[in-house]
Amino acid sequence: MIKKSTKDVVKNLIKMFPTQALTQEFLTESPTQTQFRQSHLGRITGSQFFRIKRSGKKRWSDGTQTYMAEKIWEFITKKNAGDFTGSKETRWGNKYEPEALKNYEEVSGNVVKKEKFIISRDFKLVGCTPDAISEREVIEIKCPYGPKAHIETLLRGAVPELHTDQIDGQMLCAEKDFCKFISYDPRIFKVNKKLGLIVIDVQKDDYRNADLFERLSDFEADLIENLEKLEIKWN
Repeated sequence: MIKKSTKDVVKNLIKMFPTQALTQEFLTESPTQTQFRQSHLGRITGSQFFRIKRSGKKRWSDGTQTYMAEKIWEFITKKNAGDFTGSKETRWGNKYEPEALKNYEEVSGNVVKKEKFIISRDFKLVGCTPDAISEREVIEIKCPYGPKAHIETLLRGAVPELHTDQIDGQMLCAEKDFCKFISYDPRIFKVNKKLGLIVIDVQKDDYRNADLFERLSDFEADLIENLEKLEIKWN
């Protein structure tokens, strides 16, 4: 009986379960990604807006209080709390978002540009980084690691609720009225471009915008109050 090498076994597993394949590139971080995370230290960022929620009689939910603690911790340590929660899903997205943007431009004919971190003019610590931006709109790209999120978006034809605060917040910070939400699965795109690249147009909703603005304003005020109580410099 011929014994297969570990390398051969891994290759076979990757072929059988491509969505669960972990290579070294997903376990390391580029200098650009490190710089990106460091620029977000202490900031209330778009991808985390969904964590800022009310909870009945309490001012904030338990998850929001955890996020508050993370922001204070970042100001104290000068380290990113995200170091504890990095995942293969995040690394997958970082790898394929540039490819998604390139394919979107080719398919749509639209030309967009990458955007840096935007601090909202209405806040002191609130900001976001759209994946791209044009004169008219922001672009938000998701590259789900597993099949469920992309297929559900494909079937529903709507932005997943998990991402609505982020999208609304990006339009708020960038002062745009429109967003293109893109869900991209490179494995599907290889066999069916139409199903692999989903583009959903989103228009600013005044009600959701007002609700998010209020939550962000209150959370930022509480964060600043807590920092000053601890005599931590924040500006």
